[in-house]
Amino acid sequence: MRRTILLGLLLTAPVLAGDRIQIFAGRDFNALLARTQARCPAAPIRYAKAAVLLDAEDRFVATLRTRDRRRLNTAIPRQADGGASRCAQSPGGASCPASANLEAMRKAGMLDRFAAFVCGMPHRSWD
Repeated sequence: MRRTILLGLLLTAPVLAGDRIQIFAGRDFNALLARTQARCPAAPIRYAKAAVLLDAEDRFVATLRTRDRRRLNTAIPRQADGGASRCAQSPGGASCPASANLEAMRKAGMLDRFAAFVCGMPHRSWD
C-alpha cells in the first residue's frame, strides 16, 4: 500500500527543471506537449504558466475562421458568458479556462493546429 501511494505521488508530481516547474498535466496538456515536442522540441511549453497558455490559446482562436471558432466553442459545455461550464465553480485564475480550452481543441480536432501555432511563437513568449 505504501509503495502504491509513493508511486502515485511520483507519477503526479510536477516536473522540475532548475527553477522552472511544470504546472499543467492531464490528457489534453500531455497531448499538446507530445505534439509540440515532436514539432519543436526546444519550445518551453512544458513550463507554461496558466495565464501565458491562456493568452496563446486566445491568440490562436483569433486566427480561426468563424466556422472553426463555432466548432471549438460548441466542443464543450459553455456558460452564457462563453466560459467553460466546468469552470463556473473555479476559484478564478487562468488554470481552469486554459485546461478547458485544451479539452475543446482536442474534441474539435484542433490540437495539431494549435501545436503548429505554438511552435511558431517566439520562445520568450512562454516566460
